[in-house]
Amino acid sequence: MTGLTTSPRLGSRPEDMNRTEEYLAWAGARAPKEPGPTIIENDVWIGDGAVIFPGVRISTGAVIGANSVVRRDVPPYAIVAGVSSTPLRYRFKPEIRSSLLASRWWDFPHKTLSDLPTGDVRRFIAEIGSLSTDAHHQGRPTYSLLRWHKETWPVRTFRALRGR
Repeated sequence: MTGLTTSPRLGSRPEDMNRTEEYLAWAGARAPKEPGPTIIENDVWIGDGAVIFPGVRISTGAVIGANSVVRRDVPPYAIVAGVSSTPLRYRFKPEIRSSLLASRWWDFPHKTLSDLPTGDVRRFIAEIGSLSTDAHHQGRPTYSLLRWHKETWPVRTFRALRGR
């Protein structure tokens, strides 16, 4: 809001809307920021009707409540809800969260994970720590995101569903 007034009746004319960086600096305003990509990491649960703004990072293990509005980054293993998406609590204590993040358990094959006690987090951390990470992570990306392109996504999905 860098114009003279906020009144809709005296709103700015289109020719007045050419805001240069010099003008914004003079007015003490910031230039609008282009949002980066929206990143949703591993093992995230998003409730029905949640709205996620562009450029937000939802970290591993986060839970987003139904009908929440997420405008800011969500920390790992946080439970957020509401219109301001405030963290209600964390799923685990800080030392457990750091152990889970350090283990990078989501990079392990499904077969390996299905043999581990996923219902008991204490035992899971102990057992996943004893596994050789080199044997399970060999040739696997350390971080991967599927990039969807508007033009090719429906074609690729249709081919995948048909088995081609």
